[in-house]
Amino acid sequence: MSVHRIEGVRRGRSLGSRVALAAPRFLGAVREPEDALGVAVRLYRSPGVARSIRRLPLAPDVLTVIRIAAGCPVASAHAVTKTGLDEATLTQVAGLYLLVALFGQDNDAHRTLGLSANANAAEIQDHRNWLLKWLHPDRNRNQMLSGLSVRVLDAAAQVISLLAGSGSDTAKAPQPAGDDRASKRRRQYRHVWAPQRHPD
Repeated sequence: MSVHRIEGVRRGRSLGSRVALAAPRFLGAVREPEDALGVAVRLYRSPGVARSIRRLPLAPDVLTVIRIAAGCPVASAHAVTKTGLDEATLTQVAGLYLLVALFGQDNDAHRTLGLSANANAAEIQDHRNWLLKWLHPDRNRNQMLSGLSVRVLDAAAQVISLLAGSGSDTAKAPQPAGDDRASKRRRQYRHVWAPQRHPD
């Protein structure tokens, strides 16, 4: 009997069984992608994964997380059932994920809105409206955070412009409300975290 065979018998486990036990670790690399809410909860529990989330493509159904952050009762109730977390915690979970995944300083307009590159006009409007509801001062009293609404409006205008320029039939989308206000406010911000002071 070979040395390897003796070692396998001594441990009470054959080589085949040891490989079978190790297989799930390798199979995990090809499992189905995690949904946006699952990623958000993982980020909340392990903030160290934020860097990876910024680099990776957006998880599917990111609009679900946007709606939770905006206080949608249907999305929140479904998330409570799915995760076992209360609504207040889920609001924090969703907000943290959106800040990390959507609002990186170098993110393009589609990413800022949580959209895929081939999003249509209805999706653009839906994502824009829910993001603005989340960031509205009546719901969110954080002045720096509410300043992100400027980026949302800018991103929506840019994406709609690109869609219109593509000649698509779906390009007939209403222009974002508040563009004039956004243009005034964008002069006050280099980016959301650093208000720019102009000399009097």
